[in-house]
Amino acid sequence: MTAANINNFLQSLQHFADTELIPCIGGRSELPTQPGLKVKGRQISLPVVQQDLEWLCQQGNPSPFGKGYDTVLDSEIRNSIEFEAQDIDLLNPNWQPALQALTETIANQMAIDFQIKAELFKLLVYKEGGHFKFHQDTEKSQGMFASLIVQLPSRHQGGALICRFADQEFCFDFGTQQADSEFNIYYAAHYADVHHQVEKIEQGARLALVYNLVQPADERQISANLHQELLAETQSLVPQVFSALENEQHALLLQHEYTEQSLSELGFAAAKGQDRALIKALLAVNNQLPLEHKLDFIISRLTYSVSSQGYGGYGDRYDDDDMNWEEIDESDPDFDLCFDSKGQLIPMGDFSVDKIYDLNSHDIKPMTIDTLDEMFWGEGDEEIEGFMGNYGPSKETTYARYLLAILPAYPTHAGTQSQVLQAHKIGLMAQDLNQHANNAWLQNHYDLALKQLLNQWLVEQKSDNHWHRNLGEQDLAIFTNLVQAAIFTKNIELCQTAIRTVSHCFKDNLSSESHAAEIVNLLKDSIACFGWQAIAPLITPTLEQLNSFAIFQVSTTLATNNPDSDMQAQLISLCVNAICREQNDWQYDNCFKKTLVPLAVNLCQTDWYASSDTRQQFLTACLEKGKSYPAFLAALIQNLINDTSADNKKPWLKTLISTRLDYLDKEISKPTPVFSWSMPQAEANKHDMVVFLRSVKQQAQITGYDGIAMARNDVVSVDPNWILPEFYIESNGDFQLPKSHYGFSATMQAKGRGKQAYVQIEKDKRYDELKCKLHTLRKQEADKLKQFALQNL
Repeated sequence: MTAANINNFLQSLQHFADTELIPCIGGRSELPTQPGLKVKGRQISLPVVQQDLEWLCQQGNPSPFGKGYDTVLDSEIRNSIEFEAQDIDLLNPNWQPALQALTETIANQMAIDFQIKAELFKLLVYKEGGHFKFHQDTEKSQGMFASLIVQLPSRHQGGALICRFADQEFCFDFGTQQADSEFNIYYAAHYADVHHQVEKIEQGARLALVYNLVQPADERQISANLHQELLAETQSLVPQVFSALENEQHALLLQHEYTEQSLSELGFAAAKGQDRALIKALLAVNNQLPLEHKLDFIISRLTYSVSSQGYGGYGDRYDDDDMNWEEIDESDPDFDLCFDSKGQLIPMGDFSVDKIYDLNSHDIKPMTIDTLDEMFWGEGDEEIEGFMGNYGPSKETTYARYLLAILPAYPTHAGTQSQVLQAHKIGLMAQDLNQHANNAWLQNHYDLALKQLLNQWLVEQKSDNHWHRNLGEQDLAIFTNLVQAAIFTKNIELCQTAIRTVSHCFKDNLSSESHAAEIVNLLKDSIACFGWQAIAPLITPTLEQLNSFAIFQVSTTLATNNPDSDMQAQLISLCVNAICREQNDWQYDNCFKKTLVPLAVNLCQTDWYASSDTRQQFLTACLEKGKSYPAFLAALIQNLINDTSADNKKPWLKTLISTRLDYLDKEISKPTPVFSWSMPQAEANKHDMVVFLRSVKQQAQITGYDGIAMARNDVVSVDPNWILPEFYIESNGDFQLPKSHYGFSATMQAKGRGKQAYVQIEKDKRYDELKCKLHTLRKQEADKLKQFALQNL
């Protein structure tokens, strides 16, 4: 009986798969045939003449293509010339309105239910022999879901666009059959996941504008418009279907491919074509169901890979069509990605589906994972490695299909599901409780599910086997849902329990920026809901262990838009304590620009509350640093003077400038530096080198090597910025030093062989020249500071 009810339910949904599948369209457009094309400032006549074609081929860049994680050039795969959007001007004022009209036509014909925005991406030039083998487009901008090719008037033969989707093939010849391609503008639009190729240009040339078709930000939602007929057909079936879903996992096969980027950014709003119609229908039905029969939907990716070895002779290219491939290994199908309707990743490593249904098949029969065949998987994504020594090429083919899993929103036996899925359900129930606060059934269901999850999760977190220093994907997902549930239900104890349970992991996550933003935003939301005093004892011990950069980033995020002065004072005190601990390292790893200056600016702002003790502690540390590195104060003063947001900086600047002027007056009063080959600040790896560089000698041979290779390891070329570090710091307002090899100017060369190997060093006068420039620079600085103090302090 249950199987029959599921079948009837799916047959009601099949209507949405019966609609015509339109993955791509094309034809003659109404765009103006003279768009006023300028490329890099040069007017290009259309159809393109030979002189312009030659210029375009010289000025443009060969088109690359994506191969795995790399971008490569290979004219056997792709042969075209391209220009970036910023190089292109379309001066005809009628072009943009006509393009907008074309996108509206595309939306209507492809049954797209949102307004399309066309963003110019590139100009492509295909001369004779140009082509692009079968591929799929990458999503090049946020919200991109399809591509639009606009062929400008061109004289050519060949160059058709072939699109393949499912078991269908489409051909767009851009007017070559009608022999009017030079008098009209043709177009083709296709979803990004459609496999397509540009056939070889047999004669002539073609110019094409490529647009990314984007779903605008304000359209990135999928509406659940009510389908009355479907609702009437299915409402009576849902209770039996719900019962079946308690015991088995069912999923519907989606027709399109998606990317992790599009699903995370858009959630279900990324759905295309038939998939979108199906999801909208299911959401409409679900909106009208009682809470006890509510469904939940997850888009999941099922992947499968095959490894092959190629045969065909050492001299053959690895991508030749006559290469013979023998399968040597294959993986088991596996679900590697799951997303909810809002685009939240659900990291379920043990997710599985019992039955899969294809609504496009004539008879809806369930498929199981172990019975999936080549027809199900379709075309794969190939990664080919070329010949290596005596071995032939290898190929890894990855297949992926996307499924819409249908689950009970509030299962009776939640404890049997994975903890990540349990937490996801608890998050959903908490949101519903926010809307149905007096629903006893939902409250009891939520309380039971929460108790079951906490009993399992807390025990695992306390066990030795689960004591991770880093909060991983699954624990982060559980933590996220629990904190969000606590906020929705105003349950302070749940929030504190969740934070306390995983707080031992925060240090590594926040220090390495692994999920740092997610964790900090959850803490920020918790503080906004329950107050700083409720959360501070749980996180302060961890914050005290962070380095200055990490604690400053965390603190500024937590304090932004939060008026709690006590919280600001405690957080900025933690930051000052951390930066003072690291005083010996202020000159390294961009600490000055990334942490110290922003912290100083915050301490000099009226809207950042800090205690007088904290301010004095930081100022004292800066003055101490100025004693050992006088250039430090010069850089700090420059940054504070230039930063207009530091609106309470006068007291600090008065002290800092006074201290700096005392130092400058002493330095300026000294005689102009006399030339000497001595470079007393020199730092190098080898002690003998340092001794020589700091001496008055001009040349030296540094020995003690066991070979020329060892000698070469000590040969360095000093960055011009670090010949005299004080000059760079005081002229650029940036306090930093390299770890080694600075404070001298010389040329080095490794010579000799074996134990007679040595490094020949000869000093030059750049160090001395910078000493003289520094003397002049400090005179100018003193004059500027005195004038600034007189006018402002």
